[in-house]
Amino acid sequence: YLMHPDYPPLLPMVYTWCSIAAHRFSYWGAAFLTPLYLLAAVLAFRGFAAQKIGERRATASATLLAAVLAFGFAEGHAAGGADPQLLMFEVIAIAALTFADAHVIAAIGLAGAAFTKVEGAAFAAVVVVAYTLVRRDWRRALVLTAPAVILLGSWILFARHHGLLDSYGRGGTRLHLDKLGLVLYVAGFEARYHAMYLPWIVSLAPLALARNWGRAVLPLLVAGGAIGYTIFFYLHEPDAVWWIKASAERVLLTPLAALVVASAAASD
Repeated sequence: YLMHPDYPPLLPMVYTWCSIAAHRFSYWGAAFLTPLYLLAAVLAFRGFAAQKIGERRATASATLLAAVLAFGFAEGHAAGGADPQLLMFEVIAIAALTFADAHVIAAIGLAGAAFTKVEGAAFAAVVVVAYTLVRRDWRRALVLTAPAVILLGSWILFARHHGLLDSYGRGGTRLHLDKLGLVLYVAGFEARYHAMYLPWIVSLAPLALARNWGRAVLPLLVAGGAIGYTIFFYLHEPDAVWWIKASAERVLLTPLAALVVASAAASD
């Protein structure tokens, strides 16, 4: 029931790489990649942020991002799964657009996110919409999304041709809006991270001293959009409580990371 045959192939290929190196299926290989993904996300974020807010602020913000993500990985039991890899691509894409207008790197990040997990496609769509609204440049937005569309589109066509469509074929499933209150309550409860919402508090706290709200608009829109599509996905399950309890602490790391980026961007 939980093994989706149309799951994007990037993560299984990483598992294969670990298994080739170990000469057997390697649980430890997948798990040990998690700190590498975390390091890559933090260093990329620091490098982009330093171009706009300076080395000192960038280092402080990168430390905060490392703490939030590491805590979230531990609480959500994310090691070895798709979320660390997904978050690496997401952080790189948001930071590249927020601090540097590094469109090629952002496009690669969006493509990697879309090719890692189903939620990655929704993230890429939200980033492109947010970029279009903030920068008023729909042509460049199309270029940003082109690699993701080509990669994911080819995979979906392959899955459809071989009768493997599952997650990507649920667009017509019923939306259980009558469960909205329950979904919001359970998701809000899980968002505590067993720490009285501390990850959210520390991610949002720097915004109290914000000076450059204009630069923070893009990551703030992405954070709001990520929360929105997370709730939207949960509403497609008639009894989503088990799903929320199993996944919320991992999937809510995307808006948390976007909020850290926003806090850093607004600090100048």
